[in-house]
Parts: sequence; structure tokens; C-alpha cells
Amino acid sequence: MKQRLMTPDAEIDAIEEEWWNNHAHLVEAVWAMPPILREAARRHYLQKVRKFFLAGNSNRPAKIIEIGCGSGWVGQMIAEPDVFHIMGIDLSRSQIAL
Repeated sequence: MKQRLMTPDAEIDAIEEEWWNNHAHLVEAVWAMPPILREAARRHYLQKVRKFFLAGNSNRPAKIIEIGCGSGWVGQMIAEPDVFHIMGIDLSRSQIAL
């Protein structure tokens, strides 16, 4: 495979998008885990994420754009009405569909 350059490369982008679309369920199984396990395993990380986004920001809801959100499980786990407004984008339609 060609090395990724700092400039856009349509061929590499297409290969990467195809890979993420074809492997969305596998990636979700590895990273997301069932909700109860996900919460237990990632509780400390998620608390740090919430604290980071709230630090020094008195605006509510805090507005967050998650680039490369995959299925959006991180945003879903930190979401709280009137605290965060989270928008996620991802190149993989299959990840978004999950």
C-alpha cells in the first residue's frame, strides 16, 4: 500500500473508505463492546473526556464535533441533555449506520 501523504490522495481515500465500510461491524465489536462492559472498561477515560470538554467553557450546551466518530459510541456515552451538543462525522457510511 502507498504511504499516506499530507496532501489528499483520492486513490488512498477510496481504499480507506472501502476498508472502513467493509469492516464496520468488526471495528464496532472490538472497540465499542456491549454497553455494560464499555462503561466499566472506559469509565475513567469517559470521565476525562467530559471534564476536558467542560473545562473553561461555561457555554451550555457545549458544542462538540467528533471527526472520525465511527458509530458514535463515545459521544453517546458522554451525552447529557443541555450539557453537550455533539455532532459526529465519519467517512464510513457503514460506521454511521451502526
